[in-house]
Amino acid sequence: RMTTAVETAEANTERRVPDGHDQSVLVLDTEAYTHRYEFPPDRLLLDELFRRQGDEAAAVVGVGRDEAHIRTAAEIDLRSVVETAGDQATSAALDARAIREGRVEFLAGEREAVQRALVEALADALER
Repeated sequence: RMTTAVETAEANTERRVPDGHDQSVLVLDTEAYTHRYEFPPDRLLLDELFRRQGDEAAAVVGVGRDEAHIRTAAEIDLRSVVETAGDQATSAALDARAIREGRVEFLAGEREAVQRALVEALADALER
């Protein structure tokens, strides 16, 4: 079951390399491509996706309706990433809720702005 879920997730990830950056970030719309009862929890799915794709991408970001999960092997300051992203997505009320889990919460209507801002801020942090 996990294999099927990860294969589905891999097929639906989007590789992003923000302008002026070398690091790529994989983005998965967990709201669209995971189903509560058919898929493992987002955290587990993203952990496995990162294990499989970590050589090809510096980070994986799963973005749901009102939260995002970030996976990376790099030592980054997640609070700083969220603060920087919050400067770009000012209406999103970004909050680094669970630093150890890489979980970020935001207002549901701001998903697209949050996704763009997090990827950009994460790419900046990865290249420091």
